[in-house]
Amino acid sequence: MGTGLIMGIIIAIIGVVFFFIIKKGKKDRKDEGGVSLHPTAEEMINYTPTPSNLTIFETEFYNLLNEHRLSINVLIVETDTYSRYLCIEHNKYMIERDSLNHDNAFRRNFELERRGVKATDEIVARNYTKAQTFLNGYLNSPSHKAAIENPEFSHVGIKFTKNDKGEYYNTCLFSKF
Repeated sequence: MGTGLIMGIIIAIIGVVFFFIIKKGKKDRKDEGGVSLHPTAEEMINYTPTPSNLTIFETEFYNLLNEHRLSINVLIVETDTYSRYLCIEHNKYMIERDSLNHDNAFRRNFELERRGVKATDEIVARNYTKAQTFLNGYLNSPSHKAAIENPEFSHVGIKFTKNDKGEYYNTCLFSKF
């Protein structure tokens, strides 16, 4: 065998090993609800929203949110695990910066669009201590109220996260599938 052939075989073997290492790393990454963070094209096309496991505080907010929607004759929104994962990540980001913001919202929207979402809206808040006061604060803001009351939205990701001072940060991602 010539040196060139041996080098070619070695490079091919390294390439195959590298491919499987990368593929395994991506395949194993899942959010807290078991949803793949690196979906295949087929998974993106066939994505089905899955219900989230909410905390007691989040469940209270979710119920109040849907009670409000029903009171204005708008259908309830269902929870979605992947949207919730994006909310978790955004809350961490805001807490790290001690800043209420919509930074990188385009990335969250892109991730949802990759899974078949047709439209999204994001609302954020902090420093309230009760689910009802979060909802009241949102309803007193025209843009937040519009997101909450939008009849096109069928799903929502919700996450409340406390910082080290015990202050709540909240992100809600509404979506239309």
